[in-house]
Amino acid sequence: MAEDPYRQEDAPDGPVDDQCFFRQLNVEFLIHELKDPLSVIEANARLLIEQQSSNAAPEGRSVKGLQRILRSTRKARALLWDLMEVGRAESACFDCHAFQPEAVLKQTLIEAVETHAPELFAKMNNLQGFEAQMAYLAREGIRMDVQPAAAQVQLTQDETKFRQIAVNLFKNALSYRRRMVLIHLACRHDLFTLAVRDDGPGIEDTHHELIFQRYKQVHSDARVARNGHGLGLAASRILARTMGGDIFLESQLGQGALFRLELPIDFFAGR
Repeated sequence: MAEDPYRQEDAPDGPVDDQCFFRQLNVEFLIHELKDPLSVIEANARLLIEQQSSNAAPEGRSVKGLQRILRSTRKARALLWDLMEVGRAESACFDCHAFQPEAVLKQTLIEAVETHAPELFAKMNNLQGFEAQMAYLAREGIRMDVQPAAAQVQLTQDETKFRQIAVNLFKNALSYRRRMVLIHLACRHDLFTLAVRDDGPGIEDTHHELIFQRYKQVHSDARVARNGHGLGLAASRILARTMGGDIFLESQLGQGALFRLELPIDFFAGR
């Protein structure tokens, strides 16, 4: 067996290299430490926005700035939750119970719209109820189609991890869409399927696996049309596989992308 070149006892005198530093970093502690300041920023930004609204003050640069702070804080918090849930999944920590996926996915979609399509969220924010908001999104090209069997099914899965996967797929589609995002919920035998299609630039065949790798970047140029740090999709696939499912990609350059999540309806079946 090859020796680990980063063993503490073999570390040379002087500055520690970056790779050794990150191997020794307690990421879970770091995540917990970052959660509190982000929560304080979010709560205070929300409070200031509400105060502006209650005073009937005209919306100016300060309010728009606060709204950007709030959206950015929520994005950072979502990334931390992704990392936490991956760590819990890899440590076999699951909190499974029965829930209705359609209702969860509608709420998750609206949350994704708030952070990744704020111009749409601002227009639909005053609408009352999920159905009115979903109807507005459908008019804007963001539609959810639910197969009858999927409307009746209850999943016995870890709902938090399910939400994390879904919100990452929704955010990805919203970020790259041109005019539409189509979401399809279906059941087949003992599997639940969530398919998310966008009409964005698509992904070259040779990069289908690359976008699921952590810290890999697919640059926008004549051959490749998407870019990103890959953490969200990488985390989503890890979570899906620890839950007994997987995420599949169908895409060609210039023809949009379809991400399909498949999960067992019952986490405990076959275990």
